[in-house]
Amino acid sequence: MELKPVGAGKHEFFFGKDGSTSVLVAGAEKEILDEHQLWVSAGSGGPGGLAGVIKYGVAPTPNGFVVRTGTQFFMIGRP
Repeated sequence: MELKPVGAGKHEFFFGKDGSTSVLVAGAEKEILDEHQLWVSAGSGGPGGLAGVIKYGVAPTPNGFVVRTGTQFFMIGRP
């Protein structure tokens, strides 16, 4: 799973290509505060290791994040 961290205040958000998300406290300890699964992966896939829905990008907004897949947008936070 590829994880790209995004910092916001005292937290770090990790968004996996397979829809997994983790929220950690920023700093040396990296305490996990919460974990979520935005969607269920369709299996192990082919050479790339994933099948079905894949995360293409994450963008911060004033009130959260937008996560884009090939077919959907997810808003995390307040609209």
